[in-house]
Amino acid sequence: MQVITSDKFKQGSDEWKLRRVGSITSSTAAAILGLSSFMTQREAFFLIMHLIEEPPSTLLQLLFDHGHRVEPIARDAFVRSTGLYVETGVALALSQEHAFLMASPDGVIPLFHGRKCVLEIKAPAPPSHPWFKTDFSDDFIREKLTLQYIIQNIVQMECNAADACFHIYYREASTRVPEKQTMFFFVMTDPLRKEILNRLKSRFEDITAIPPVQESPYARGERKALLSYIRKHACIIGPMDVSARSINACAAFLEDVLGKSH
Repeated sequence: MQVITSDKFKQGSDEWKLRRVGSITSSTAAAILGLSSFMTQREAFFLIMHLIEEPPSTLLQLLFDHGHRVEPIARDAFVRSTGLYVETGVALALSQEHAFLMASPDGVIPLFHGRKCVLEIKAPAPPSHPWFKTDFSDDFIREKLTLQYIIQNIVQMECNAADACFHIYYREASTRVPEKQTMFFFVMTDPLRKEILNRLKSRFEDITAIPPVQESPYARGERKALLSYIRKHACIIGPMDVSARSINACAAFLEDVLGKSH
């Protein structure tokens, strides 16, 4: 694993964007496989190769801006609620085994019961955003760890040489709704890691040889088979509140999963 720290350049800077050229990142991994609801395969290819790309829609850009603004607030809330130490100095982490993969973690927890974990933060649309729904229990990503986020988390764990991922949904307090934190805890297993990384490697070799002219999304049967495989091999608990009590449950789950796998 190679790490580029934030004292070299910050996430989102021009230098950071240029360093990511030619690599699949955790943000583009699901799209490259045709499994993203935010980006097409062709858009992901243009982003990876740093070619001319269409800017995101105004609504999507508003959502991105909201996420960037809320991320440090959500991270502070996580630390306050759990008492865990979170490192924020990693601008880019490069996979040691797969040179085409890199990721920028929202945080790294270096010693969680002797294991390393990454932190992935999602900030759903705020009440002022047109995508916000009044029934927030339904809007809060339905409190599910979706397929595209599972793939994103796997790439984060691979690039950061981590054993697990805290996947957080954070809602900022407003005059309409109170602050809310919900999390999933995802432990990496070797079969799932190999399956997803082999698919990404194969797709990366395909698109760099022959750029996608049109979309080739997963056929319904193939997507169903992948979902079934993930359900069998993914070790995930949640949704749960972000609290010290939940952290204790995560620690026990982590040791149970990794203990059985060795």
